[in-house]
Amino acid sequence: MLHRISALPPPMLFWLLLLPWPGLEGSPQQPLVLPPGSVESHCLPRMFWLKLNQAFLKGKDFSLELVDPNGWPAVPLEAELASRCGYVLSSDVWGNPVFRASLLSCHVMNWGDEWFSLGVHIKVSRFSDPLVTYVHTMHCTYSLWAPREILCEENYMEVSVKVDVPKVSEAKVPEQRISRQWMDTLPEMMKLGMNREGAYGGSQLAQEAAYKTWQMVFYPPTGRKIMAVSSVSKLGYGFNHTGSRVFLRSPYSTNESETTLVEGVPVTTVRSTALYKRRWLLLLIDTTVSCPVGGLSFTPSSITWVIPSILPSLTLQPSAFRSENVSLGVDGQRVAEAASHGYGLSSNMTHIEVTIPVGARGGWSQSDILHGHYGTTYSIDLLLEHTWTDSHWHLTKLLMIKPITTPFMAQTLMVTDNTVPETRLFKVLLGSVLPHDQLVAVVVGRMSYAVVDSEHPGYNVLEIPFPNGTKGFLLDVPFDDPNVLKEYVNRNETKYTLLVDFTLSVGPQQKPFHQAAEVECILEDVELPQATGTCDGENMVLTIPMAGLQLYWYLYVGNQRLSPTSTLPKGYLLTTNATHLLLKVAVFSKGLAYEDVSLQSIQVRLDVALKKADTLETLDIFSVSCDHRVSSDFILCFPNGTIAVSALMMTDPSIDMGKATLKDRTCKPRESLQDRSLFWFHITNCGTSVRVESGHLIYENEITYEREALPRRGVPTITRDPEYRLTLLCYYQSEEMLTQVLRLGSNPRGKRPLPYGDGTMVQQAHVRGPRRARQTLEIQWRISKDPTFSVFYGGDAIAMKQTSEPLFFEVELMNYEGAPVELLLDKCWMSVSPKFHSQPQWNVVVNRCGVKNSEITTDFCPVDKSGQVKSPSLVKRLMVRHTRPAPGQVYLHCLTLVCPEGAPYGGQCPLGWEEADQLSERGYVAMGPIVLQAPDRLPAEEEVPARPGNSFYQAWLWLAVGILVAVLAFLILPKGRLSVMTMTVRRKK
Repeated sequence: MLHRISALPPPMLFWLLLLPWPGLEGSPQQPLVLPPGSVESHCLPRMFWLKLNQAFLKGKDFSLELVDPNGWPAVPLEAELASRCGYVLSSDVWGNPVFRASLLSCHVMNWGDEWFSLGVHIKVSRFSDPLVTYVHTMHCTYSLWAPREILCEENYMEVSVKVDVPKVSEAKVPEQRISRQWMDTLPEMMKLGMNREGAYGGSQLAQEAAYKTWQMVFYPPTGRKIMAVSSVSKLGYGFNHTGSRVFLRSPYSTNESETTLVEGVPVTTVRSTALYKRRWLLLLIDTTVSCPVGGLSFTPSSITWVIPSILPSLTLQPSAFRSENVSLGVDGQRVAEAASHGYGLSSNMTHIEVTIPVGARGGWSQSDILHGHYGTTYSIDLLLEHTWTDSHWHLTKLLMIKPITTPFMAQTLMVTDNTVPETRLFKVLLGSVLPHDQLVAVVVGRMSYAVVDSEHPGYNVLEIPFPNGTKGFLLDVPFDDPNVLKEYVNRNETKYTLLVDFTLSVGPQQKPFHQAAEVECILEDVELPQATGTCDGENMVLTIPMAGLQLYWYLYVGNQRLSPTSTLPKGYLLTTNATHLLLKVAVFSKGLAYEDVSLQSIQVRLDVALKKADTLETLDIFSVSCDHRVSSDFILCFPNGTIAVSALMMTDPSIDMGKATLKDRTCKPRESLQDRSLFWFHITNCGTSVRVESGHLIYENEITYEREALPRRGVPTITRDPEYRLTLLCYYQSEEMLTQVLRLGSNPRGKRPLPYGDGTMVQQAHVRGPRRARQTLEIQWRISKDPTFSVFYGGDAIAMKQTSEPLFFEVELMNYEGAPVELLLDKCWMSVSPKFHSQPQWNVVVNRCGVKNSEITTDFCPVDKSGQVKSPSLVKRLMVRHTRPAPGQVYLHCLTLVCPEGAPYGGQCPLGWEEADQLSERGYVAMGPIVLQAPDRLPAEEEVPARPGNSFYQAWLWLAVGILVAVLAFLILPKGRLSVMTMTVRRKK
């Protein structure tokens, strides 16, 4: 049994002065001392505290042994011993091993409950090196004991009570001298030994408990337990006494403990009473201990720790409770002003609340990788002391040690683009990360290099510290580095793209983490070429700088790409040198635009498009215009269907070209001279006809001169004027016209139409000879009033139908000269306009087959030979039921085929055009108009308006005139000439 230091004999005082105290390492018996800075120790309130430097222990194994003050061998520190004897071995927030021991723990030398000493063996080994043992002795003083002190450690609870024998109460009634709690605490046999006056039967109790000095009584929820101190130790409890105090130490989880909610906070309690019997003295000591075990809550920015102010098991009369002091400590050190550190501390009659901002001073943030995500945890070791009084206890101190670690908080590592474009240098900042995180490698594009390789040319990595204690990494990469992607964009810009992958070593375990980033920067660092153009009379010349051509841009005339390696159109010449490209184009070559056409000159323009190489987006148009003097005939076929013709007078004797006309006699020259005339008309006017042949749409018209005859005695006579007949042909490629201009079918990607057609003029000779067969098909159409095809609408009447009624069409090939053939309807569609390319369109016949769907149903009607039909193979009849066209005016358009009768592909659905090109002739017809009206608006048939004029008599009159002209042409055929001109695309910027 230890005594107070004042009662020590002089020899013990001498040896006490020789013991090492704080600041002195080792002991006189152990020569090995720890290296400077490897260990740190000090005294906490009623605790020893020792910390080992992890740098000293790096790569080593260590263990602790406790020196026995009685000279017995040192005892290894184990988990069971730690909770029973009052030790804790853990680590602080920085990873340094920390050892804490209660002043009342085992193996502590105690002098009068004021002076305390504990010796520790620190054993260190590494691989095959011999084990090294260091001795470290700690000394602490503590004299400010409260009557009751409670310690809530990580792995145990401890209560110590001052032992005093109270004075006898002056109360007259004996029962008033013994509280109810004491009565409940006494064993039954002790109660029975009490006499009727309330006095103890001392002799009987002394006999029954003579062999015992201490006993423990526990009050778990299952009932009271009485046991000897030896049994208590076997259950994991630590119980002992000093000269003036009795203490009980308990693990948190025992059979005698219970956890309840107090003010919403879980609290673990062990209720017990210690009984001491010595001769005539019976002493009962309340050793109940209670500790809050919860009350933590977290937000991304703060930690909140809440504990109850009043613990019912420790306070019998809450009404008499009075809180004396609440103080806070961090990492074993008291904090005088919590607010100055950013901490929050508040208390009231129900709760004590501590608030710690995440990242506050005294704590430690640690990074980690969880499920592939980067994140951090924040740890801090808190110490809270609460002192209070009540009616039964003069003063109680509650000391709580609470290591706190937040849950894993995932974070997104930000990649910031700090690039200044003018420097042509990428600056990419990664962060922020914690100080112990390191950047170990960087992958730029497909090239990887270690950060320690500072000799890599052109790259630079800097570690950037931040004010909040974190850091980032700044990577510099030049724009011109081969691993930087470069892409030409917009008109004069280049997009530089940096693909980078950072590899970090994260946390104490150095886990790898990859953070990828993509950074873009667009610079206006591309100079668009500027072209210059000249004219040399017969050619247009364009000079363009070579820089960037074929790399960023292509040159196009229409849809024809121009390059030194490609085949150029006729009339084009392309040459290059080291700096420029020279393009020379002859007048009247394909791809020229004709801005102004007259009999004296043609204003010709060459447009060359500068297009992006990847998207073919037009960026600029280089143009050169020239005025070309003309003295010959020409024909120009424009993409909008306009035809310009300069016709020469090539007859002998001469005629007045100002009196020449087209098929439609009302179409006269726009301009004329003595020997030539200029016609300007559209393909849908002036009697122009169309057919399809060899992949082309061919539009045909004629320029004729009507000879004047002098009447004699009322009978016409032939004049000396010669016959003039000039056939005009314009060729448009049918595939492109159908897919683009006419909007039929689908447009294969990459194909673009030729917007200009080719024109041909055929001058008829005036010498006697066989007549030239006409190059257009004569196709007649009619609309029948009923499915019998016996009654038709007149040529000058408008067909009117209800929207729900079927339509009946008849198409016939007239006056065909040649072998037996068959007329086929290859493709038919309905539209609201007579124009070939009008929109919208509804298919009626596709690939010679009638369409059958929910909107349109087409059936071919049989054609039999009769009085009206001489050749059934030259007639096709259609019945169309429709729901798609709304009320209004519609037209039916058909592309026809004339194929040899009885060919293998004969019938309504022969092979496609591609397989029949060489065996067929093509034509086109538009039928209508047909007025579709709702049933309640259809007028009576006799009210249908008729077209003005008598078309029947007009037709016979024109037939007679035609026969007369044919006879005259047979007698006098003037000589002519053939002139072919070509026109191609004009593209505007």
